[in-house]
Amino acid sequence: MQQIEKLLDEFDDEVWGGYSDDNLDPDENENEENECSYNTGTEQSSADDSDTELENSCSDISYHESDDDLPLTLRNKYFVGKDGTKWARRPPNQRVRTSRVNIVLEKPGVIGDAKNANSILDAWNLFFTYEIVENIVACTNIFIDVNIRSKFGRERDARYTTIPEMKALFGVLYIIGALKNGHRSTKDMWSSDGCNIDILKCAMSEKRFLFLLRCIRFDDIRGREERKKLDKMTHIRKVFDDFTINCKKSYSLSEYVTLDEKLQSFRGRCSFRQYMPNKPAKYGIKIFALCDSVNYYTSNLEVYVGIQPAGPYTIDNSAASITKRMVNIVYNSGRNVTMDNWFTSIPLADDLLKKKVTIIGTIRKNKREIPPSFASSKNRPVFSSFFGFSNNKTLVSYKANKKKIVMLISTIHHDKNIANEEKLKPEIIMAYNSTKSGVDTMDYMTENYTVARTSARWPLTIFYALMNIGGINSQIIYQANTKIKISRLQFLKTLGRELMEEHVQCRMTIPAVRVEVKSSIRKYFNIQPLQESRNEPAIDIDNPVPTSSCVRVGKDLSTVSEPSCSRSSNIANQATAVHEVTPILKSNPLKRSRQLAIPNYTPKKISVDGQKKLDTALIKLFIKDLQPFSVVEDTGFKEFVNMLNPSYKIPNRHTISKTLIPAAYEKCVNEVQSMILNELDKACLTTDCWTTRDNKSYIVITIHFINNNFNIKSILLSCHSFSENHTSENLSGQISKTLNLWDLKEKIVFAVSDNAYNKQNALGQLQFKHLSCFAHTLNLIVQSALKKENDLIDKVKTFVLIFHVERFVQLETSIRGTMGLLDNAPPCLNSDEWTAIKEFCSILRPFEEATRAVSGEQYITASLVIVIAQGLKNVCEQMKNENYSIRTLGLVNNILNDMKNCQNWGNIENSKTLRRCTFLDPRFKNLPFTHNENMLNSSVPDLHIMSPGAQRNISAPINYKKKSPEMSKITDYGRIQQLFRNIIGKQ
Repeated sequence: MQQIEKLLDEFDDEVWGGYSDDNLDPDENENEENECSYNTGTEQSSADDSDTELENSCSDISYHESDDDLPLTLRNKYFVGKDGTKWARRPPNQRVRTSRVNIVLEKPGVIGDAKNANSILDAWNLFFTYEIVENIVACTNIFIDVNIRSKFGRERDARYTTIPEMKALFGVLYIIGALKNGHRSTKDMWSSDGCNIDILKCAMSEKRFLFLLRCIRFDDIRGREERKKLDKMTHIRKVFDDFTINCKKSYSLSEYVTLDEKLQSFRGRCSFRQYMPNKPAKYGIKIFALCDSVNYYTSNLEVYVGIQPAGPYTIDNSAASITKRMVNIVYNSGRNVTMDNWFTSIPLADDLLKKKVTIIGTIRKNKREIPPSFASSKNRPVFSSFFGFSNNKTLVSYKANKKKIVMLISTIHHDKNIANEEKLKPEIIMAYNSTKSGVDTMDYMTENYTVARTSARWPLTIFYALMNIGGINSQIIYQANTKIKISRLQFLKTLGRELMEEHVQCRMTIPAVRVEVKSSIRKYFNIQPLQESRNEPAIDIDNPVPTSSCVRVGKDLSTVSEPSCSRSSNIANQATAVHEVTPILKSNPLKRSRQLAIPNYTPKKISVDGQKKLDTALIKLFIKDLQPFSVVEDTGFKEFVNMLNPSYKIPNRHTISKTLIPAAYEKCVNEVQSMILNELDKACLTTDCWTTRDNKSYIVITIHFINNNFNIKSILLSCHSFSENHTSENLSGQISKTLNLWDLKEKIVFAVSDNAYNKQNALGQLQFKHLSCFAHTLNLIVQSALKKENDLIDKVKTFVLIFHVERFVQLETSIRGTMGLLDNAPPCLNSDEWTAIKEFCSILRPFEEATRAVSGEQYITASLVIVIAQGLKNVCEQMKNENYSIRTLGLVNNILNDMKNCQNWGNIENSKTLRRCTFLDPRFKNLPFTHNENMLNSSVPDLHIMSPGAQRNISAPINYKKKSPEMSKITDYGRIQQLFRNIIGKQ
């Protein structure tokens, strides 16, 4: 009997064919591609497949429970995948007892030492332990000592930080995040206008807050370069790993956990920054997270850093390997992991099942184990489901709407149960929907009250993410231990206050702290000031010299003491008073090692005018050289200036930024207004727009004119951000607004821009005569011709990262020799390609010279355009006769064809403005035009009209087409000049 049953099974497989992909209709395959398109590129498709498809894409269909409802070709015993995997149509025998794989052996909740955390600060300290904060403080102080202190003239401006102060910094960040002020300026938050966050100044000043954010580091910078050769993430590796370990050992996850990725927003420079268009931030650092599906506790984290250098941190970045590393903490625990289709695969499900971990996840249709009929939506009613069962795995294909197929795999379900009667959703899908959002919810919670501030340093961005996650995890543990329900906002505000408290107590003992700050500390923290000793004089932070007038100096001038008495009323009382002397530290700036001469106390004073002149020369250091304002506080700079002029008092950076530079700007504006009023009669306008790498748009407007002394002047009128769409209406409005501001709209006779239609239309709306930028036209022609040689250009670009192609050609011998020595060298150029690239350089060199010629700023370039255009055309025509390769001659022909087809190029000699400029330039007497007669017919009457007194006989006919014998011997330009003289002579 067993042999007969085996033969029958084999017969069924042969007759029904297992429904392999060979049985599918080609038209049906084409339909499937059009109807059910999945993003199989990266993990970005997970959001579409898991969130949208399962919840929002269901519309109308029925579920088939009997075999009679299925097509005849599906009434077989198995579905067969492309690789031969068999999926039984009927579920396995139902078992009454729960499978051993699904029995959770650990009780969810707080574990270990975390059970003793009964306060908010104690719960937070579980994740950011004393060792972590101490390491951050040590690394920060190393950075301050190595890179920062030398740039400050006063040590107290770059003093080392402490553990209480670092915790206070974290508390300030939590409070700012709780109030959703992450993008608010610090100047506004620390202001005194009543709209500030008053509690922040209790912890530190704005200056100190910015200084600490600038200096905070998470590793020792002194050995970073060596560590980077082994680990891309060395900047924050220790802090990140310690935080992750603390998360794992503080809480036991519930039965259902979620694995997904979050994108921490970051747009700075980072070798492993990711672009994920389906995420709100789009650009950032990808972090894999394993979260509890019930309370969203984060238990495991991993930053995606791409391919690591060979060494101890080299790991496999495949989806299966990442999944196993992330879920290894729940091995042999009976838990279920919900994941999206980037992680899910059939072999992974089998491997995790061996570790007593079940999964529910969407799966992509391109997996070879999936039967083709599961991926097809043709001839299937809406809301229908196909089930396949294989080795404790259940595969379901659900038609959510007319063109959408959703597929999931589960190792926890083993039946065809339907949970939603309205849309006939299988129980697997309902279970997936209820557990899929663990990481997404955690991400939403962290972004809602994020501590993150705009930063160009990716380690700080990762640390912001850890602070956000630590805030959520500590709240979960605090509520589990105390059974106290508290809102997330109230929890974060309380956490911030408790982190600040220790440092605030220290500030209350500092006499130099302002009275209003101490008043705020007593108000918000209920801390009373300690008894301050009168023998310790209050030293102002900005003025270290003791404030008392009674300073006693020893005979040897090496010790300075401070009396504790008050100011005496007269010399007699002062002499008879008993002074209790308190010695000042030897490091006091008043300490002298030798007696100073009288001239040292009476330096020659600098005059007010001299101080102003030196101040004016100093600010050019920042205006022209773009030096940072802090350079005036550098010790070396101060010593250098003191050697040049000891009497010159260097203004501080606040005076420079808030007084001197604004005054210089106002002076410049007044000078420009005076120049426009007195020296400008007519002007030419140039404008351009561009977008920076961080997607900020700018517009610039410049005018050019010749003053009364025939000197060329250029003035930059405006250069500022332009957030509106770059339409012609918006551009014309901005240009008009700028010109009206300077009262220039009636003085503009010409406008130059690139060939963009929006700019041309904008200038046309303002009724300005427009001329396209000739250099831009040249660039367009060359770029268009080179598009057909992209294969060769791209091949060269694999070598040329910094140098130009011409430099690449010059190094041909060295490059060829080096390529021959490399084992895995990129494909090098062959002999024909080397020849072609050399000839390309020769052909394009005239275009480079022409571009430089018409881009001059100190001379008029309009008269060069026609001559250069004709010259380039003639040069290209001559190149066609040179002994170049076929490939190079093709490039020359492409350039000539682009010249003929380019509208702006063809209209050059038809421009009256360019003809006039060329006609009046005496340098081009011997350079003929392409169409001499056309030039004569149009240029001479124009100049006749422009000449003085031309109106007296403007209607008189001019016969300038006759050729006399004498005229035939002179040049074309001489002929035009002679005719022009004849016209003027008749007036």
